[in-house]
Amino acid sequence: MNILLLGGYRFLGRAIIAAAQARGHAVSAFNRGSLTTMPGVEQITGDREAPTFAAGRRWDVAIDTSGYIPRHARRSAEALSDRVERYVYVSSISVYPYPIRANAMKATRSQKCLKAAIPTTPLTQRPTARAKPRAKQ
Repeated sequence: MNILLLGGYRFLGRAIIAAAQARGHAVSAFNRGSLTTMPGVEQITGDREAPTFAAGRRWDVAIDTSGYIPRHARRSAEALSDRVERYVYVSSISVYPYPIRANAMKATRSQKCLKAAIPTTPLTQRPTARAKPRAKQ
């Protein structure tokens, strides 16, 4: 499988790349190019404000871990609409403390990013939830 990661080599991006490579998948990463590329990853340096990809390039899936602003998700989804079979948007909302109402602005922004990407390509939404910490015994 050919995977395009929209995001960098920290946090979730690093884990996605490691898991994909362990399964034998090819990974390309679209980001600002400000960090050293991970081994075996094709680096595609670009800007989320105006994402561009080489003519004829296609991937089986795009995984967006860096769509913090709705226009970034929308522009990426539009640029990739005829280049990917599936666009997966990953929100970071689940890393915030429970209850989420304290982070209503973040939740609203994540929902806007999802809505921005939906019209142009098949979208997978994998909502996550963070439960209250288990009481110490």
